Amino acid sequence: MSDEDALLSAIEAHPEEDTPRLMYADWLDEHGRPLRAEFIRVQCAVKQLEHRPADEQRRHVSLWRRQEELLDLHRRDMLGALGAELTYFDVIFDRGFVSELTVSAPVFLRHAASVRALRPTPRIRVTRGGGTSFAPLLRCPELGLVESLLVGHDPDVWSAIGEPEASAFAWCSYLGRLEVLDLAANNIGDAGLAHLAPGANLPVLSELNLSGNEITDGGVETLIGSPLWPRLRRLDLSGNPLSDAAADLLTAAARTDLEHVSLRFTNIGPDGHLRLLNRFGGRVDLF
Repeated sequence: MSDEDALLSAIEAHPEEDTPRLMYADWLDEHGRPLRAEFIRVQCAVKQLEHRPADEQRRHVSLWRRQEELLDLHRRDMLGALGAELTYFDVIFDRGFVSELTVSAPVFLRHAASVRALRPTPRIRVTRGGGTSFAPLLRCPELGLVESLLVGHDPDVWSAIGEPEASAFAWCSYLGRLEVLDLAANNIGDAGLAHLAPGANLPVLSELNLSGNEITDGGVETLIGSPLWPRLRRLDLSGNPLSDAAADLLTAAARTDLEHVSLRFTNIGPDGHLRLLNRFGGRVDLF
């Protein structure tokens, strides 16, 4: 293991501590990367001041100004080639390292090696995962780093993925870290949901958005009886052709750990609404 790998491993092992980060900054100075080193030191200093009194923060306003200068003028030094394609709002840094990254599927695919090189591994959200990016994305090993995936349907750019493509999730082996899957408005029906429901390759999925699709009461029954169901904490089924039968299925499927379920714009009537409200209270969104 190289000195750099050892330092990065120490940062990963002690994420709340500044000392390993500052040691890495010293190493960067010694290896000709002073701006990157300065950025780590500045952000560590800013973090320490965040909860200090306002008067004390004002005495160190130059630190915030320098942080913004480094981000505005030296983004490539912080992020490499990936930085050229990201906006200010796409990246959240924590004490000198990327902690959250939001990137479109095309950019993710172009810079997969740069994403893989980020250490510690940030929380990664991939958007616009539909269209021509969908199949390549499911074949990309770096998808295994992604925690949130939005398979967007943009009617002005590409069509919905539909049932056959939805079934591709069943064989994708790179979904082990995926916690959030958004498949809104993709013409997915009960057959497509049946491919997702076994969930063997989705071991940590806890949030599923199936709004605006073609899921029926039968699809809800399949989902509730599947291995995926106990892992879900948030579920969006709004805009699907569901009836009071779906309300009965959800009400009977006792779940104290389901934090939120959305059933807006369905065919569930007042009686079904009442049963859902009695069961889930404020955790169900009906209107």
